[in-house]
Amino acid sequence: MSFTSTVSSGHSSSGFTLLSRDVLNVYGTVSGTQIDNGGFQYVYSGGVASLTTVSGGGSDVVSGGTAISTIVVSGGSDSVASGVNGAGGTASDTTVDHFGFA
Repeated sequence: MSFTSTVSSGHSSSGFTLLSRDVLNVYGTVSGTQIDNGGFQYVYSGGVASLTTVSGGGSDVVSGGTAISTIVVSGGSDSVASGVNGAGGTASDTTVDHFGFA
């Protein structure tokens, strides 16, 4: 069973685990998210995601927001969108290891 959740601007949360088709939309602040097996985290303008681990087909997409201390391993993907749909997001302190993609 998949879910979609949104952390709104001005709010914070932590400890999400995203699996197949789960989606987390971040406009506020999140920490400690684990993305695996087809889960998606989208970090939009004004949003901040820290200490995210992406693996096994999971995807972390930064579209105008900020990603800090992301670890990408074993088939995970971390991308910073730009252009028409992206708003110049930023990523810092990203570690890519063991077949991850950034």
